[in-house]
Amino acid sequence: MAPKKRPTDMEALAAGGADLSNASLRDLYLDLLIKILANTIYGDPAFGIFMHPAVTPDNMAEFGAAYREVGLDWPSAAHTMVGVRRLQNLRDLAQRAIDDGIPGDFIEAGVWRGGCCILLRGVLKANAIADRKVYVADSFSGLPPPDPAFEPDRGHDYSKNEQLAVSADQVRENFARYGLLDDQVVFVEGLFQETLPHLDAGPFALMRLDADLYAVVQHPCVPPAPRSRTRPCGRGWH
Repeated sequence: MAPKKRPTDMEALAAGGADLSNASLRDLYLDLLIKILANTIYGDPAFGIFMHPAVTPDNMAEFGAAYREVGLDWPSAAHTMVGVRRLQNLRDLAQRAIDDGIPGDFIEAGVWRGGCCILLRGVLKANAIADRKVYVADSFSGLPPPDPAFEPDRGHDYSKNEQLAVSADQVRENFARYGLLDDQVVFVEGLFQETLPHLDAGPFALMRLDADLYAVVQHPCVPPAPRSRTRPCGRGWH
């Protein structure tokens, strides 16, 4: 029998099974932040559903809670496409790094609209931590063309997809909408193989890599594991 899932504080309160005075305000805030980042509250339609190529920006799919839960759709408005479960996992790992006293900053390489980094900054804010930073690394101009030397990347050219080219200014604005844009957020603009080897930062307690291309993942500078505590998780590295 599968273990029974523990309800979140938000779910317990909604069901009348928890007293607000006994609920963790930190978890209440982060649970709500995840729902907003994934936009499960308003349920925006998707540009596409992974493994369903017939759905295009001209033929958007209706919001599907099951797809959004596991990160299988491409949201038109939400600030992340990783899905609720990966956001929950990222929140748990960041909290564990804090609780276990693992020193270092947080970094995501490949941020799209910035949702995961916004969550990481929210975790620091909810824990009143002022001595860690969140590094936001991306080209902020979309993906490069695939390298034909890497067979898994062949036929996956996203370099002309304008939906993936989210500017640094737009991501900053997204942070600001949550009240989380400050000097603990550091933007690293450029291709990973050009920026990460020269990044004067670290150690990192947590790194998330969402690069989409094998050529980038297998570059010797990504991820900088010797100075990080990392683990594979889903479509990225946590």
